[in-house]
Amino acid sequence: MKMHQLTLTTFKMKQFGVIYLLSALYLNVVFGEKNCDDLGLNFYRSIGCKESGKENGCPSYDGCQYSQPIGHCTYQGQKIDKGQAVKDVVKDSSCSFGCICTAADGEKGSFLCAQGHCGIDESILFGKSPNCFLRYSLDQCCPNSEPECAEESPATCKVGNEEFKEGKLFSPKDKCITCLCTKDFDGKLDGPNCQPTPCDVEVRHSQDIEKNCAPLYFINSKKSEALCCPVTFVCPSKIDVIKENDTKSTDRVCKYGLKTLKLGSTIETENDSYGKRKVHCECVSPPLMTCTMSY
Repeated sequence: MKMHQLTLTTFKMKQFGVIYLLSALYLNVVFGEKNCDDLGLNFYRSIGCKESGKENGCPSYDGCQYSQPIGHCTYQGQKIDKGQAVKDVVKDSSCSFGCICTAADGEKGSFLCAQGHCGIDESILFGKSPNCFLRYSLDQCCPNSEPECAEESPATCKVGNEEFKEGKLFSPKDKCITCLCTKDFDGKLDGPNCQPTPCDVEVRHSQDIEKNCAPLYFINSKKSEALCCPVTFVCPSKIDVIKENDTKSTDRVCKYGLKTLKLGSTIETENDSYGKRKVHCECVSPPLMTCTMSY
């Protein structure tokens, strides 16, 4: 009897251990300990790439083939006809003004954008009631031109240790998500108040993307942080120092110009778009290299 009880107890402990391990792995992915946004995946979503699978709990986009078509344009995977404005087709809060698709006969489409800005700032609230605020929306860059005022104080939205005022667009720390603070915000980042952070890199860098140049992100430190929208692109040059990964057995590769580099390969180079700065690139999330430089 005692031996039977001991065997049963040992079995239950092993069973509990397996359940605990599976639960821990599940919670690790679902509740954010694994931050997929530090891989630069938001960029692939923003140019209309479709998921090709999963890799360590994160989406993969290995099969993404980007090209502007003959005779019209695409933006976030949506077709834009010649002469059509981007914002007539895709609504988001990115701030490229008056962008239209231009396409000469028999040539690939490209975007032409106007120079502009909102022309509105918080100074218009000076002297007004503290209960007045400017209201933004998830599908526009600029807030309403006239402030909203109420008898009671505006609502606030709290996410983690951060607090935001009603009407404001905000991005939770280390997440490629843009949210709008409203009275009914329930704190859920996958609800109607939030959307993936829109990137408008296609209107300025469609040719760079098509040439397999690498998206370049600013970072504050070498620690893991969200890589949401590239500030520019790194294209192959003579000063690139490429270190190919010859030790790791993998079928996953990144394109860099005409080169194909295995997962884990790196490039050290420079970029002078914001003053000459050192740039580190690595094949971490195919199909393109991912590059970073410090502020």
